[in-house]
Amino acid sequence: MPFEWTPGTKLDKTALDRMKQHFPKPSEPPFEAWFMGKTNYHDHIIELSPHDLDISSIQHYLEDSITGLRSFYKAEKPVRRWRETFNYLLPYLIEKIHEGYLLEYLVSHFFMMYPDDIEPHYPEFRLDVLNTLGKALMLPFFWDDTDLSSEVLEVEFQHWMSYGESDFFRIISPAIFFCLKYLTPEEIKHWIMTLSKIKGMHWHYHWLAWIYRATVFLLFSETPNNMPKKIPISGNLAFGSYPFTSTFTIPPQNLLAFVGTLKEHRIFYT
Repeated sequence: MPFEWTPGTKLDKTALDRMKQHFPKPSEPPFEAWFMGKTNYHDHIIELSPHDLDISSIQHYLEDSITGLRSFYKAEKPVRRWRETFNYLLPYLIEKIHEGYLLEYLVSHFFMMYPDDIEPHYPEFRLDVLNTLGKALMLPFFWDDTDLSSEVLEVEFQHWMSYGESDFFRIISPAIFFCLKYLTPEEIKHWIMTLSKIKGMHWHYHWLAWIYRATVFLLFSETPNNMPKKIPISGNLAFGSYPFTSTFTIPPQNLLAFVGTLKEHRIFYT
């Protein structure tokens, strides 16, 4: 089935159950990222049920383990435990993804875990990730019919009044870049076609605002003749002022498919 975004899409429970089955709870707790002499652990992350972990504890752990993966990538045992713990938590955290900025945290962590392709831990893993994390922005919480929900708009309004910038950018941008990184060019073409059919006024504003920001500063800075094998993306540009990942890459063929489809559907003009 082609990959698409449809507002109000519920979580794929079969995919989440399959992920839970293939990634059981680790037998040992993950390390704290900063250890000087004495080694400390995030014991509570595996001692508590994932359903009982509060959002602040989850965010703190993900920030710490992302730092660990980035700074201590040669430390075999800690890296193995961070990876095992993330895979174990992933399906449970996807179920909480509407809380806080958890979508940004999970996408950032996933980029660290899978910098090139989605590893085939089991035959359906890539499809399960795309149908859950890849479609998380379409969950009913974010939508009222075909436009952004009143909950999203209220948070956005309060954020604009306090800080003069979009709060929703830190949700929509990780979701889009996740698809740009892991979909195939043909999947991207169909995905953009489905995006062009979402007619909500507030959604349309944020979609066009994202295109403007991304294309002006990055996506159209390369031409087919000078593209590198992997296109580096700044975390600050992609996820806002306080990203949890510094740099990631997307394949140039994905970028060309994205740009070409935007032009084909007259979403971007040159």
